[in-house]
Amino acid sequence: MTDQRPGYGEEKEKASKRQFNNALAISAIIGIIIAAALKYAQGDSGSIFTASPDTMSISPALAIGLTILVLAGFIVFPVLGLFRMDELERGHNVNASALAGLYGITAFPAWHLLSLGGLLPAPTAVGLFLIIFCGGFLSYLFLKYRH
Repeated sequence: MTDQRPGYGEEKEKASKRQFNNALAISAIIGIIIAAALKYAQGDSGSIFTASPDTMSISPALAIGLTILVLAGFIVFPVLGLFRMDELERGHNVNASALAGLYGITAFPAWHLLSLGGLLPAPTAVGLFLIIFCGGFLSYLFLKYRH
């Protein structure tokens, strides 16, 4: 008769997957809360991505609450995740984050120069965020699947 109980490694892997799924669910809930709050706050003032502070405003309490949620989603969860992954995965994440920062550092001056030449509109915070976020994501995918 063989022992059918899971071994230490299997239990640790299941616990790791459970923690990952919990963190993913919490991140999704935080994202839904942020999106719903901004959609409610924007009313008929247009898109949150293109609205200027002159045409749209939110209450200071909501701004502080959403800022805390954004910082938790973009700083706390990823940093805590670095402690729960293996060395290879951690290396992919750290390298992709460094490349994303490099994209941000180089994208703004290039975009600004092109806007001065009349070839592009002026740089926006949302545009830079998307360059950095998408660049980091694509860098991670490249680093993970390049072999």
